[in-house]
Amino acid sequence: MPPSQICGVGVFYRGETTLYITPKALHIRLWGEWWDRYGPHIDFEPFVAALPETMHGWFHEMLRYARESGVATKLVDQLLGPDGPFVKTSLLQSASGAEVFSALAEANPNRGLECLEATIAKESTEELRANTAARRQLVWALERIAMWRPLFTAQQEYWHDWASQKTSHALLTMLRASL
Repeated sequence: MPPSQICGVGVFYRGETTLYITPKALHIRLWGEWWDRYGPHIDFEPFVAALPETMHGWFHEMLRYARESGVATKLVDQLLGPDGPFVKTSLLQSASGAEVFSALAEANPNRGLECLEATIAKESTEELRANTAARRQLVWALERIAMWRPLFTAQQEYWHDWASQKTSHALLTMLRASL
């Protein structure tokens, strides 16, 4: 892939439908600026639906950096919130929905945990076992959520009680389905 533009800060490669930017920090910075500039003017669901199928994975991967943009942060809050599609629909039952959720939860771990508590934490063991398509992504999302200090509290007196009550409940619910 020959570089289409080389500048003092990074290298831009042009593919058929994508623009690859390196270094990653520059890519994230430009992505955040794009959201701040164009994000307020787009309707998210039709926008994503209009993307070529080959770009969905790349777009979802970049959602984890939503905290770099005030506009994208608000969007993540809406998507994972009580009136968002992850709580109101069965998106968490599909592999692609769980993949998007995982990236969104990495951008806003608190809201991601609240979303899981409103959805999968209320499911029975049988329902969780039936969700084989999304389970792996959801467990990975919980791992990323647990990395944040307020959501993962090490107990000095009981070294085995690592997870906070909220995180451990959601994690145990998911793991229970894996047994």
